[in-house]
Amino acid sequence: MGAVVDARTEGNSAGAPARSGTGGITVWAVLRRLGPGVWLLVLSALALLVAAGSAAVHTPWIDRGADTPGWDEPEGLVAPVAHDLGWLGLVSRTALRVGDGTRIYGAGGIGGIVRSVGFSPDGTWIVSGGEDGTVRLWTLDGAAVGEPLRGHEGTVWSVDFSPDGTRIVSGGHDGTVRLWTPDGAAAGEPLRGHEGRVLSVGFSPDGTRIVSGGQDGTVRLWTRDGAAMGEPLRGHEGRILSVGFSPDGTRIVSGGADGTVRLWTPDGAAVGEPLRGHDGMVFSVGFSPDGTRIVSGGEDGTVRLWTPDGAAVGELLRGHEGTVWSVGFSPDGTRIVSGGDDGTVRLWTPDGAAAGEPLRGHEGTVWSVGFSPDGTRIVSGGHDGTVRLWTPDGAAVGEPLRGHEGTVWSVGFSPDGTRIVSGGRDGTVRLWTRDGAAVGEPLRGH
Repeated sequence: MGAVVDARTEGNSAGAPARSGTGGITVWAVLRRLGPGVWLLVLSALALLVAAGSAAVHTPWIDRGADTPGWDEPEGLVAPVAHDLGWLGLVSRTALRVGDGTRIYGAGGIGGIVRSVGFSPDGTWIVSGGEDGTVRLWTLDGAAVGEPLRGHEGTVWSVDFSPDGTRIVSGGHDGTVRLWTPDGAAAGEPLRGHEGRVLSVGFSPDGTRIVSGGQDGTVRLWTRDGAAMGEPLRGHEGRILSVGFSPDGTRIVSGGADGTVRLWTPDGAAVGEPLRGHDGMVFSVGFSPDGTRIVSGGEDGTVRLWTPDGAAVGELLRGHEGTVWSVGFSPDGTRIVSGGDDGTVRLWTPDGAAAGEPLRGHEGTVWSVGFSPDGTRIVSGGHDGTVRLWTPDGAAVGEPLRGHEGTVWSVGFSPDGTRIVSGGRDGTVRLWTRDGAAVGEPLRGH
């Protein structure tokens, strides 16, 4: 266990296990980047490494003590890991947990977690994708629509409806992009090309194109009939974490593990130079409603604004302490919302100024944020298992929406703004009114 693992080259994009060159250690997963050049790795024996640059420190197995929070695994040995950025994890031979006891990996793998949720354009259906490899459809009354859409092998990371509601696209751990009809039929063959997991997918505004980004560092374009369009868009070094079209469909934006934001045309040409500035991964990108601004949020805790021509707009939006996981514009483009590791939701102007005080309430990371269609509400979901509503001027709306057991990964408003959907680690999809009341029973199935 004394081998050195270089976090810059060994297993830094997850997927196929990476082996060290000095000791035959297999790196099965890169769990989290803890800081610049610092990674938390899971090894074949379920020991932990904190790798900093090309140096690694192994944390040996120790007897479980009384101060291991939330640990309900059988008695035995655990390995703790901590670092000067304050992150703490515990691993046993059957599970991995983080500081508050949340289980991350188990002996049989994670099952049932909902990774992505969304509404159909007319607001009548909900789509969800999960770690059980299925895509599922639900009515607003909580009834399952047909059988689960099966085909992916492994986690479904991203799902989306076409603008006309006649197609669903999904991207998964198996490296495929898949198309489905709302009545549950596969629409053609899987779209193959990515090497490694597909982490983000979406339709163009006119519904004729699909964009996907994945672990192999490529952006790929497809027709809604399932044909590849041109060559893969190459440029990122490392996996692509977020992709999307501009409102007019003339640009594609991508954000990646290499810390760059990149712009492309639908014909596959790079637009200008990469947008550089983030120090660390870019987890979330998006266009303003009028297409004149791009927002990005990243591991360095900053929110950044860019023009479609590649110029930085104003100063960095600083305030978050830790990674910014989710960013987005208000429908009228006058506000930007962000959520991050520090448990806050923050509002900004397109000129780069903070709009009021941080919205505090979540305990732990805020994973997903978004505006209502009329711009009068903000929804957030977080590690504390709550969904929270806010006004754009910073006031909490009612009590936190409680029900999920464990992290809420994804939240969003219905097209008419009357419903909120959330999906989480507990495998349920839940519906809420914009006033904060639960709608029916949790949607179970994943």
